[in-house]
Amino acid sequence: MKRAALSFTVVTLFVGCSHTETAEASKARPPAAPAAAPEATPKVAVKAPSHASEPQGLYFEQNRDGKTYVLAYVTTVTLVRDGKPPANLHEKANFGPNGETVVFETDDAGLEKRLIGEYQKQHPKS
Repeated sequence: MKRAALSFTVVTLFVGCSHTETAEASKARPPAAPAAAPEATPKVAVKAPSHASEPQGLYFEQNRDGKTYVLAYVTTVTLVRDGKPPANLHEKANFGPNGETVVFETDDAGLEKRLIGEYQKQHPKS
């Protein structure tokens, strides 16, 4: 076994790799382009989705980017989870029981007030 390994090593040293390139050929080839950096997901607020076909009165909490999002619709949960929060959100710094930032979904019909009440029931301050 040692003899086979030694023979293989000697042959490899004498033969070298099967692909060789001359200095002229390597100079003629253009340099490789640098790898493109992955694009960061832009955090742009998207237009608030229509919730006409969704059930009313739901409550969801979604943690993302160090904040707790309190939401009422599945489509909004999906947008926040995908890093595309809609424009109809209201952020309240230090609102959580331990000083967390909490973001509430809003509308013109009292949605934020309902979600705040539900959040306070779920997370009473000591």
